[in-house]
Amino acid sequence: MNGVVNEQLIFDQSKLPLGGRREELEFFNSMGNINGGRRCQIRIPNLSNSYLHCDNAYLRFTVAATLVGTALPTSAPANTANLKLSSCSAASFIKSITILNENISIYKCEDANKIASIIQLSDVGLNGYNAKSVLDGSAISEIGTFEGLRVCESFGRAGPTAVPTMSVLPEMTFCVNNNIFGLLGSGVLPINQITGGLMLQVEFVDDVRIPFKNDGATTSTLLKTGSSMVFKDISYCVPSIILDDSSQAAVAAENGFGERPTVWSDIIRRCSVITVPKATYSTSQVRTLLIPNNRYKSLNNILMGSFVSPNGHSDGNAAVFPYSTIQYRYQGVERPNEVINTLPQIILNTVSCHSNVSPSIVSCVFDKTHSALNYRPPAVNVVQTFTPRLVAGVDFTAFNDDSVISGIDTSNGDTQVELTIVGATSNFDMLDCFVSTFSCVWIINEGRISCSFN
Repeated sequence: MNGVVNEQLIFDQSKLPLGGRREELEFFNSMGNINGGRRCQIRIPNLSNSYLHCDNAYLRFTVAATLVGTALPTSAPANTANLKLSSCSAASFIKSITILNENISIYKCEDANKIASIIQLSDVGLNGYNAKSVLDGSAISEIGTFEGLRVCESFGRAGPTAVPTMSVLPEMTFCVNNNIFGLLGSGVLPINQITGGLMLQVEFVDDVRIPFKNDGATTSTLLKTGSSMVFKDISYCVPSIILDDSSQAAVAAENGFGERPTVWSDIIRRCSVITVPKATYSTSQVRTLLIPNNRYKSLNNILMGSFVSPNGHSDGNAAVFPYSTIQYRYQGVERPNEVINTLPQIILNTVSCHSNVSPSIVSCVFDKTHSALNYRPPAVNVVQTFTPRLVAGVDFTAFNDDSVISGIDTSNGDTQVELTIVGATSNFDMLDCFVSTFSCVWIINEGRISCSFN
């Protein structure tokens, strides 16, 4: 035996796994049915021995909508092709998300629908839509165009009292994550250490022209006035691990619960919105803008996309790019050094924002056929079968002269962006949205949770 096993071989028995169980927890809205433009409230209590996988959490809700306009779907086969959902999923229904701890706001995600759209477009491949569309309403055709789900084909025809000028839609249920409900990080949240638990507030949009679009006959319209949306059966679903008492004691001893602050790092995204009047696009020019509210200790990247002002015709929640070039400047340093002025350059830079290892492991839905530089939405009397999509991302950690791996410090100055316009008619105002991705530190101290990022 001594010839087989070295006499100096040390045997250390493997530690047994911690005892516990995995459950899918569901927390319900306490405010009943919610009209568009209002907020629901979902309380997440302090649960003994529990840890939440917030990155895999999602919101489930049902929406009942009554739409006003012309050439809308009825209970008969007529006009069923005219009404579609936004191609960027049911996240289009969500205006903002707020997290509170003991009535103190620890994070607020404004323009959550736009952040979800930009992230989804730039970090989801074509294959992802086949399964996702079943749950969250995202839709893409077999040739790669963003069309949006036809409401009548996916959820059934309008109610029996519906007429072409007022359509009572069937109730539609969705499950939404889209990188906006993993707000407390991609790790595991020790909810058992947060005194009073958390309160999740979700505000829904009040304009039906954001989640819905009228796509079909040139005579069809969709109006905000008179239309309504009611949100029902709202709940927050999150996977969790619940440890037994002995395992909890071991985890508490290892992490110093109650003895020192619990700290972990992650990333957060925020959106800065600038309204651009349609007259701006009629003249060729170079726009130089200061990006508002963009001062962070560790800025990783900025993803830029524009949205057509709600009109019921163009997809109001699919990001487009109405410019020809883009370049950023901070403290006199241009990022990147060369202006980004072609579609391949935009795609490569955008993909790099989602991976600092290899761009090949990330995909997007951009291509030369269905993505466009200097895109302008058509007038409402022109049939539009799909909305071209494009997001322009720049990774601030990817340049050799920066020597950084976790972002650059923009807390001491403003960030500029230069955008080139090639003059052409625009029928609608646009919303330029700059989604900043930055590193943050979450802290639980004496039962209270906070976020530090600037």
